[in-house]
Amino acid sequence: MALLMLRGNFTAAQWATIRQNPDAAPEGLRAQASVFDATLVRFFFALDDYDFYAFLEAANETRLAALRHMLMATGEFLLLDGDALLEPSALLPLLADAYRTRAAPLAT
Repeated sequence: MALLMLRGNFTAAQWATIRQNPDAAPEGLRAQASVFDATLVRFFFALDDYDFYAFLEAANETRLAALRHMLMATGEFLLLDGDALLEPSALLPLLADAYRTRAAPLAT
């Protein structure tokens, strides 16, 4: 399974909806995710540079990338950024390959 961490900012119009019903934010993401057979794993409102963080899971990275593009097209977000998250079991072989094939160290 592929995992995506989204973070973003809502438009003023979307905030007006969320103020009336705070569950509208995660429910909206959950409904959009289901179109791509993805699942909203967690949703958090934030008090930093972003309005929210969300973790979504799908069968592969392609579905998650398509979901992120579709979410931007809804017009509900001023900003929507995302990072694919890797499990250690997937990351360690990549790091080992990078170590074996790395270029010569930089001169200090």
